[in-house]
Amino acid sequence: MLSRYLAKYVDQQQSLGFKFRVQQILLRGYVSFAEECGDRHIRSARVLAWAARESWPRKFGQ
Repeated sequence: MLSRYLAKYVDQQQSLGFKFRVQQILLRGYVSFAEECGDRHIRSARVLAWAARESWPRKFGQ
């Protein structure tokens, strides 16, 4: 479910003229993580758990 919503959201942003490349990569990472955990909706606790992971790409945080 989240993957479908993400695809629609990315398409919408790109149709408005935004490149949305980095955002798409990051959002895909979150959606994959959330779906692996069985989530069907965005949950703040899951977002925090995803953001706190040690495998967080350091290049985006610098």
